[in-house]
Amino acid sequence: MSKNVSRLLASTGSRGDATDVDNGKSSEMAESRTSHHCKSYLLSMVHKLRTNTEVNSWFVDLWISAEKVDIDPVVSKSSARIFRQKAVTYNADNIASCDIFEDKDGGKSVFRLAYFNGHEFKHHDFEADTVMCNEIVQKFNNILELRLSPVRKEYVSNRDKKMMRKRDFSLI
Repeated sequence: MSKNVSRLLASTGSRGDATDVDNGKSSEMAESRTSHHCKSYLLSMVHKLRTNTEVNSWFVDLWISAEKVDIDPVVSKSSARIFRQKAVTYNADNIASCDIFEDKDGGKSVFRLAYFNGHEFKHHDFEADTVMCNEIVQKFNNILELRLSPVRKEYVSNRDKKMMRKRDFSLI
């Protein structure tokens, strides 16, 4: 079938399988349109010691919307009060990056959410199954592309400079 006929069929809607014509881009478009919708994920937070805490005490509820990110701990009665994660909210303009940080055995992955706290860039690491991590990273990246915040631009610029220094140093 010629390209013109494919476009005509896709634009008139006379054929039920117009998704064949869009080369799979409709799911990307749908995802970018729904990026601003609030969605919640239950996952575990990975701490700086690179160990997960007890299953019942360190699960967090991650709420993502186009305006903000909420990290709410799911607290059980047996959780230690000393090391309990506090609920935090970040404005979406302060989110700098979200990337898969590590792939683990057993279908698990860790993603890193980098943010600006007003003085410096910090991050939180979260672990979940790989499919959920990919979905969350895709959602954050769609939001970051739509917002184009100064924080994001500065973070990417700093990351690129650091990569250049590492590359230049390795050439020496």
